[in-house]
Amino acid sequence: MKKKCEQELSVLEALRLHREFHLPRPVPADEQEKPLDKVKEPPRACRSREREER
Repeated sequence: MKKKCEQELSVLEALRLHREFHLPRPVPADEQEKPLDKVKEPPRACRSREREER
């Protein structure tokens, strides 16, 4: 409960600073971009030299 209240106060303070100093509007933690999962690229379609020699 206390942590949630502190988070709300920090958001209100950030918005107040935004209005006073025209700072960029802060992005809430819920809306921040999460790092994308790393996806391995599929193997290349070309054949290896060992297969070509056979």
